[in-house]
Amino acid sequence: MNGVRQFDMLLEALCAPPRLAARMLRYPSMPAYLRHRLPLAPVLVILCSIPAILSRGHGFISTVPDAGAASYTGKVVGITDGDTLKVMHAGEPQRVRLWGIDCPESHQAFGTRAKQSTSHLAFGREVKAVVRDTDRYGRTVGEVILPDGRSLNHELVRAGLA
Repeated sequence: MNGVRQFDMLLEALCAPPRLAARMLRYPSMPAYLRHRLPLAPVLVILCSIPAILSRGHGFISTVPDAGAASYTGKVVGITDGDTLKVMHAGEPQRVRLWGIDCPESHQAFGTRAKQSTSHLAFGREVKAVVRDTDRYGRTVGEVILPDGRSLNHELVRAGLA
């Protein structure tokens, strides 16, 4: 039996209830109509999320800044929308666009809720902005680390607002 077929059988067994899985692995030629298995998508999601669960970070994107990435600390003085905020840097408010996410705009569904959530998590707090890039509007694009070490980017995704 080739490796691809063995992998397919293993995935099918993972999707099946425990008793059937044991039989499927012992008797690979078992007819398909006897295999009462769950949909494959949830199992693949679980298998793909294992590395993220075991990693140091709290999600799929690492919260550990790159060694060469510039960063600065400042107080959040304004929230433009769910994924853009103003952080004080060198005595001036710096616009920071959250890297890797896209929240709804203010006129779109849940746009106000996304802005409220960002404000609740970050407004008036000292945060660390890890600079990743600059966008075409001159905004700093980066990850914002909250005072408790959580990533604002991840928290918005976790809340279903990005």
